[in-house]
Amino acid sequence: MTLGLGVHGVIFTTMGFAKNSVEGICLDIRRLIETGDIDVPALPDIVLRVREAVGDPGRSVSDIGRLIQADFPLAGRLVQVANSPLYSSRRPVDHLHGAVMRLGATTTRNLVESFALRRVFFSPDPLLRVRVEEIWRHSVQIGVIAFTLARITPGLDADRALLAGLVHDIGELALLRMTELYPVLRADSTRLEQVILAMRGEVGAYVLEQWRVGPELVTVATEGESWYRDSQPGPDYCDVIVIAHIHAGLSAQAQLPVLDFPNLPAFKKFPILRFGASSSVELLNEAQQEMLELQRLLST
Repeated sequence: MTLGLGVHGVIFTTMGFAKNSVEGICLDIRRLIETGDIDVPALPDIVLRVREAVGDPGRSVSDIGRLIQADFPLAGRLVQVANSPLYSSRRPVDHLHGAVMRLGATTTRNLVESFALRRVFFSPDPLLRVRVEEIWRHSVQIGVIAFTLARITPGLDADRALLAGLVHDIGELALLRMTELYPVLRADSTRLEQVILAMRGEVGAYVLEQWRVGPELVTVATEGESWYRDSQPGPDYCDVIVIAHIHAGLSAQAQLPVLDFPNLPAFKKFPILRFGASSSVELLNEAQQEMLELQRLLST
């Protein structure tokens, strides 16, 4: 057993692992989690201010709208989504106050967090930029499918499901940002993938805990691809992310693990899936235009 200094001077025990081995790097990262020494991606300030305003009973919907008004791109997206088929009534709104009134404080907060996350999934590093964009596109796809499924599932909030999809791979983003501390990972893509596979859940959960998104969303970082997870009688947000991954794989004709879909615990919890996987595929096909519009709003 040997001792070494971690990336921020934190002492870690290598337990015989070479410092630059996958095991040694994972051990170092776990020590950084324990000491709270990981550089967590910062949430945009508008998210924190809107979250605080929504949680303050002394603040009105108008107060929330005034906060968002200062962020012109975000304000424009909220007006667009309020007028989309997902939320609109027969009368369109042409200003932010009307959009926030239509959406309500909680939905507005969830959508602000979802749209503002696009700013987190960015890297000025040309070596990482393409990979970060791929993570965001995948997260948007999962989030939009989760949103669509949650809309017809009692007990789930569609906007919360969208946010769950957008943050489920935040651990991978955080690990990519940490590669500057581990040059060997930048030079060895195989080793990088092994570290990401081993640590993305733990790192993602840590980031989401620091972001205070709620325990029901922290779970999606660690169990969003746990096909046989079974936590409670009714569906939760992690269940909808599991199902969204399966549908994303089916739509892309990707190679999925050999799964007995009808007997997956998550599969049994969604009313529409009681009629078979084809019923939810049909639902997603029918909602394709709405889903494409939501994807467009999240991707720009």
